[in-house]
Amino acid sequence: MEEDPALVREDFEVSIGSWRNLGGDIGATVEKVSTDDGFYNHCVRLTNTNAGGNFAAIVYDRSYRANRYPFISFRYRFQKNVKLNLLAKVKGRWFEIGLTDDAKDYVRVNMEGIGNVPKIIDDDKWHFVRINLYQMLRTSAYLKDAADITVDMLVLADWGQCNAFEWATAGQPTGWVQIQVNNNIQSVSIYDRACPEQVTGGHIELDNGEDFFFGSLEDSGTVATEITINRPDVDWIKVYIDASTGGVNPGLGEVVFEYY
Repeated sequence: MEEDPALVREDFEVSIGSWRNLGGDIGATVEKVSTDDGFYNHCVRLTNTNAGGNFAAIVYDRSYRANRYPFISFRYRFQKNVKLNLLAKVKGRWFEIGLTDDAKDYVRVNMEGIGNVPKIIDDDKWHFVRINLYQMLRTSAYLKDAADITVDMLVLADWGQCNAFEWATAGQPTGWVQIQVNNNIQSVSIYDRACPEQVTGGHIELDNGEDFFFGSLEDSGTVATEITINRPDVDWIKVYIDASTGGVNPGLGEVVFEYY
């Protein structure tokens, strides 16, 4: 396969391109700073300012064909024990390339590991890495028959086992999330996150103002709490966390609807 010239080259002298925070307060602080790497005058620095955060930042957010632009190359400088991986969003699914984050099991999440980049060094010095992203994506059974592989977004993040793609309150002990339904609801099954935090009480509010309360959710995130609703023509629901314990980011691992 013959690759095309580089799709994007960023030296951060004029701007930082697509780089920006992902996730608000729980994501990374992204800023342009001066550098002493010997090649360029500026770089992008990511800082995880929230101890319960996920260090997430968008690297590139324009769709492109990985079979046409298969490689990603960059210089990096990781402090000791930093936890960070590269993720590519393809066909609505996230594919994770291991850099320095801990190994994880991809269970009940819309994410798949496709390998690790060897010899990533976290010594607070500048290094260079070149990744054949297209080749790594091709190892996934989900993509093996795809004629083209279109990457919709690239992200750097510490999306651990407990917080990958799950809604959380971002530093508050309570909170709510609204879900559009437009259907007849028989029941709703709610899972906690597989995190130190545990939801210890909450309720569901329907669009007509009716409330359905629930107690503590099972803490491992593997057993659902089922709430019988049995109501027709529901436009939306709100799921409220009224009480929690164990940390700063309680949330919901999954909300499953049974319709009739």
